[in-house]
Amino acid sequence: MRVEAAKQSWVTSNSQNIKILSELKQLHEVADRNMLTEKEKLNSFAQIGNQLQKRLTDLKMKVNEQMTKVKHLSTKIEDQLAIMKILEVDIEIKIRTCKGSCQNVQVFMNNFENDGSWKKDFDSLRNYPIDDNTKKLRKIVLVNPRVQKDEANFKKLWPLMEMKQLEMFDSVDQCSLILEDV
Repeated sequence: MRVEAAKQSWVTSNSQNIKILSELKQLHEVADRNMLTEKEKLNSFAQIGNQLQKRLTDLKMKVNEQMTKVKHLSTKIEDQLAIMKILEVDIEIKIRTCKGSCQNVQVFMNNFENDGSWKKDFDSLRNYPIDDNTKKLRKIVLVNPRVQKDEANFKKLWPLMEMKQLEMFDSVDQCSLILEDV
């Protein structure tokens, strides 16, 4: 009777162990598939992030080029306005001193009140900072914990089980994302 009960207990335990192992295998396969899709998503995210970083860098360079052109053109406009003011004053003096047929010409009065607003606009353009902010952009890098050697750098990263490989999922290439200074 005792042997029969022990045998029955062993059979029940064995069937439960087989059932648990089967469920663990299914769970492992599901986790394996999920990790593969997550890796694909991480790759896609890293690629898109790097494309955006490149586009932002290009845009910043274009903005800096355009601001340089605007400053150069504003300097030319300032010079032309100064020449125009000198010419207007010269013409006004010539018209006032004229004693011939130009004596009846109506004198044109300059509006020098606008000079202050022009000067403010040019000063604001001149003082607008052009700087290279591309250094502030960071690059997204996909790293493999097996390959990474700098442990101090890993403390700042998104942890994948404290940046250790999940040994039961060796069949999946496990990676993490980091932000790297450009």
